[in-house]
Amino acid sequence: MERMSSGISRGKYKGRKADRKNHELIIKLIPNYPLTETTRLPGCSESQVKLIWAAHQKS
Repeated sequence: MERMSSGISRGKYKGRKADRKNHELIIKLIPNYPLTETTRLPGCSESQVKLIWAAHQKS
């Protein structure tokens, strides 16, 4: 944990890369399905779906 936190402070650790296919699927599902169905099909959480949709709305 200490090594990772020192890497974060130096900007080396940025986290896992986003799954672009999953993001595209979620963006296609949101207008046509309710939130619970949109989370079930790609297998992610409601908060993740909301974050992806908010980022899509900004761009």
